[in-house]
Amino acid sequence: MSDTPGFTSSVDHYENFPVASWLVPPKLRPAIVAIYRFARMADDLADEGDLSPHQRLYALSHCRKQLESIQSGRVEAMNGSGSHEAHSADPIFEPLARIVEQYQLPLDLFFDLLSAFEQDVTQQRWADDASISDYCRRSANPIGRLILALVGINGIEQLHQSDAICTALQRINFLQDFGLDWKRGRLYLPLDQLEACGLREADIDSAVCGTRRPSSALLKLLAQEHHKAYALIRTGFPLCQKIPGRLGLEITATVAGGIQILNRIERLNFDTTRTRPVLGVRDWLIIGVRTFTRRPVP
Repeated sequence: MSDTPGFTSSVDHYENFPVASWLVPPKLRPAIVAIYRFARMADDLADEGDLSPHQRLYALSHCRKQLESIQSGRVEAMNGSGSHEAHSADPIFEPLARIVEQYQLPLDLFFDLLSAFEQDVTQQRWADDASISDYCRRSANPIGRLILALVGINGIEQLHQSDAICTALQRINFLQDFGLDWKRGRLYLPLDQLEACGLREADIDSAVCGTRRPSSALLKLLAQEHHKAYALIRTGFPLCQKIPGRLGLEITATVAGGIQILNRIERLNFDTTRTRPVLGVRDWLIIGVRTFTRRPVP
């Protein structure tokens, strides 16, 4: 991938990603690492660095070609700068091809992820809640479904619970990073709901970048998004008790962490315009207890 600085560094900064924790069963770690390396790399291409939108889409188009190569049974070797070499091992796609074959993972889920990252480059506003839900369906839900596929879980109820958890976690991230996203030019509040509340984008800019406190209407809208995320995570959390062993504990810890972030946001009166809530020591202790009792939601 020419003109894509950070392509190889995204592999390096993945190494501290939580999913590589000791809770993950050792035999599944290579597969989970391969999935998250792909997601992290493509996400970075869409978001990080100083590339132009054209350069980002060009880089992501190479990711699409690599997925198509896996689909056809031929993975092209690429070096860190993106050029093709006959004998160089690709740090992202060669391991991905192996785990796709080993576990018979559905490639359409990877294409869904990629479509969401491509959309990140070209779209910064969302007309309504349905469009945000569709984005979450492609940007977050595939990860949960791929993890379940690694352990052979494909029941409709379990997949729907996984989708609820993943969409909730994505929406929690939108709330947690609300102020940061605004400064990056992104707004994950539905425009039709802004209009219904009598809010303008200038009101958000004043709250994030100016001297005015957020209006009651903006806080009410952020609270509504908080309640949606909480309802989703409550819908999905029974999945935690259906997945045995250490993988079940890992998923439970992730859900418990999402709940604690929601609690932090609520303590801020839902105002994340200038403060990004983070977890403290007490939060991690609560997460630990809820993880090992398999009760992530109080």
